[in-house]
Amino acid sequence: MTDGEQGEMSTDSRESAAEASETMPEGEAAKAEASISQEETVSGAIVGSVRAERVSLSHSAAIMVGAGRDIAASQSGALAFVAGRDISGARGGGVLIAGNTMKIERGGGGVMIAGRARVSDSIIGLLVSSKTRLQDGARVLLTGPQAIALGAAFGVALVLGLRWAKRTGTATTNDV
Repeated sequence: MTDGEQGEMSTDSRESAAEASETMPEGEAAKAEASISQEETVSGAIVGSVRAERVSLSHSAAIMVGAGRDIAASQSGALAFVAGRDISGARGGGVLIAGNTMKIERGGGGVMIAGRARVSDSIIGLLVSSKTRLQDGARVLLTGPQAIALGAAFGVALVLGLRWAKRTGTATTNDV
């Protein structure tokens, strides 16, 4: 990526906190840096984490995106999106957790947890939601009850396998 292609990130709140920290005593500078901005916009950039009341991403990637209220992502991905209220995304994905509503179009997610979810033209690994609306082209590999059943089956298989190995002498007491 060249300098011209790196994209832009709204940094007004971070610059203000940095300027304030130069003129404030240590304790107050830490408070200024810890304050969360009202809105952050990331466009065409790769960032470690973004945190604000409202976050908007476009053509970007992040490790962690956290919002007190809403996240809107277009052609963007993150290891984790966590919003207090709503997440809306198109052509992107990651692990998504929303306190209220999640709307995903032409994207994907390893794990999606929301109060209400609407998914179209997307593939989701595990979906946990009290109200789910799957539209055309949406596929969910595991729902909450299916994931619990799969985990229980693996647990039983592990216990039985260890007992069998112990009985045949292939496992020592340190293995169990």
